[in-house]
Amino acid sequence: MAALAMVVVGIVIVLWQTGIGTAIRVAIGWLPRSKVRDADLAVGMLDPNNPENAREYVAARRASDPEFDAAWRRIQKKGS
Repeated sequence: MAALAMVVVGIVIVLWQTGIGTAIRVAIGWLPRSKVRDADLAVGMLDPNNPENAREYVAARRASDPEFDAAWRRIQKKGS
């Protein structure tokens, strides 16, 4: 039983590391909420009838994604 669990865990790790797991999730329509929210912001930014602009998009990304915010701050420091 433990060997079967190890095999299953190994398969999941291989799928995840190769990107096949992501392809499977996209194929079945299982998208993370954060990615859907980000796509919604991007679509709103590109819509000419919507007053959102790139600055608002970046602000929303920074507020919703701590890793993006940290990368943003690091790059801003390098540019200064």
